[in-house]
Amino acid sequence: MEKKQNAVMKAILGQKGKMFLTVVFNVASTIGRMAIYYFIYLIIREIVNKHGIAADIDTALVNKLCIEMLICIAAAMALTALSSYIAHSAAYSVGYDLRKGIIDKLSKVELGFFSKNKSGEIKKAVSEDCGSIEEFIAEHLGDVVSGVVTPVCLLIMMFNIDVKMSFAAIISIPFALIATLTIFLSKKYMTAHKEYSEAIGSITANAVEYFKALPVVRIFNSRGRSETALRKDIEDIYTATYEQGKYSMFGYTFFTTFITASLLGILPMSVYEYCNTGDYWGLIPKIMFFYIVGANLAGPLMNLAILSISTAKYNAASESINAILTAEEPEKISASGSQNGYGITFENVDFGYDEKLILDKCSLTVPDGKVTAIIGPSGAGKTTVARLIAGFWSSYKGDIKIGGKPIKSMTSEELYNQISFVFQENLILSDTVEANIRMNNTSATMEDIIEAAKKAQIHELIMSLPQQYNTVIGDGGHNLSGGEKQRIAISRLFLKNSPILVLDEATSYADAENEALIHKALAELSKGKTVVMIAHKLSAVKNADNIIVISEGKASASGTDEQLRKSSELYCRLWNEYLEGSSWILERSVNQK
Repeated sequence: MEKKQNAVMKAILGQKGKMFLTVVFNVASTIGRMAIYYFIYLIIREIVNKHGIAADIDTALVNKLCIEMLICIAAAMALTALSSYIAHSAAYSVGYDLRKGIIDKLSKVELGFFSKNKSGEIKKAVSEDCGSIEEFIAEHLGDVVSGVVTPVCLLIMMFNIDVKMSFAAIISIPFALIATLTIFLSKKYMTAHKEYSEAIGSITANAVEYFKALPVVRIFNSRGRSETALRKDIEDIYTATYEQGKYSMFGYTFFTTFITASLLGILPMSVYEYCNTGDYWGLIPKIMFFYIVGANLAGPLMNLAILSISTAKYNAASESINAILTAEEPEKISASGSQNGYGITFENVDFGYDEKLILDKCSLTVPDGKVTAIIGPSGAGKTTVARLIAGFWSSYKGDIKIGGKPIKSMTSEELYNQISFVFQENLILSDTVEANIRMNNTSATMEDIIEAAKKAQIHELIMSLPQQYNTVIGDGGHNLSGGEKQRIAISRLFLKNSPILVLDEATSYADAENEALIHKALAELSKGKTVVMIAHKLSAVKNADNIIVISEGKASASGTDEQLRKSSELYCRLWNEYLEGSSWILERSVNQK
């Protein structure tokens, strides 16, 4: 846990010079503000002691006190403004460092990190959580200083004026602080606030997923998992808010009750003093001073109580940010020898996540320059194999090699330059078609882009768009179908031209026409490359040079289609299931006609 705290603290300590100046100026401005009350007391005492008779009042003394008070007011205002400026400067510098650190970290973590952490949670860390850290430094650092210095200054003045009345004015304040801080710093309150913060992060992530799927959900009149998750988040936020509110209510009630009670003690003590001394004129300025100061004493103490809430918010934000900043980076090893070709081998690979073993002593070979299809039952580990090749995770046992070189010994740039990955869903930027295709090769010419689009079978569609290659697509732009987006993504890969191609259900969301065009584009893209293909449609893998059957985390068989039909019972069963499913769909289609 200490390691996780250091990530945020390191950014904060990087601004320790500014924060030190903030504290110094805030202390000075607070002393200046508190001195004003003492000047007011001295002026009132001079006037009251002379019974308000102008001729008896020391005008020179009163004028001197007024001038000194005005100087204190001006100095306090200037120091407060300067302190606030420096605090905000420090806060924004810390926020900048944290956000930059998160972005830098996200470029280094293993790709599997994004499978565990939803985009909404990362977005919350970058925006809301970093904002909470900024707010704590900019707004509440001064509250801490003021909350400590103000009571000290006021207590010094109070005890200097009258000890007995001072005790009467503050006797209940310790009870107020103890009761309030006990509630706000309690484990239950901190837990409630943490649960609230987690629920906010979860609803941010799930809302993005739900609203993307909302048109489909409504068409099929199906609520599905995304709506269930969203409803649960709403209930969790309600529960956490209720728990927070419950503790806050008791905390504020105790605080205000005890603070009010402290003011009630001043009047009885004044009567007691008058009965003992009979000094009526001497008591009036004291009573006025203690009521004014007593009322102002509550403010900074209340800020300290509120600060405990902000502390809980800061802790939750810090934990969220640290979870990213301390995320594991790909494990690297040193290895002798150079890479020889682009064949891929798994040697006794063990891998799992969420305490579930996915691959168990898995060994397989993907020949250099050949098309290798990976098939198997659902959940067997096919996609895991593909993603391990692409370096999604490094926390596996055994060896994964490309051309005889362990991928753990490669830099991320070295590995990613060798591999192109076609996902089931591909990212389309909210930008022009040209910018989307140029994504993998910013130095590509317009001729290169057009040639890539032609090979990806998407050029004709692009030319039919309103502004052709300058048409904005993605969110807020021209809508493309899933198959059209896939071909845009494939055109990027023609520009990248990496020697290894990994296809993960590349035609899952394409209609028949788009699927044919995608297959044609992929056939062109695959020429001369080492291809790893994950597919549920066995018709797509029939002509592969090599087929690997994954079962229960192991490569149970490999060979050509003809060889596996003779040697692998599981392969034959998968084919039979596929043919039965295809015939059922065809039969139903014919019957509906």
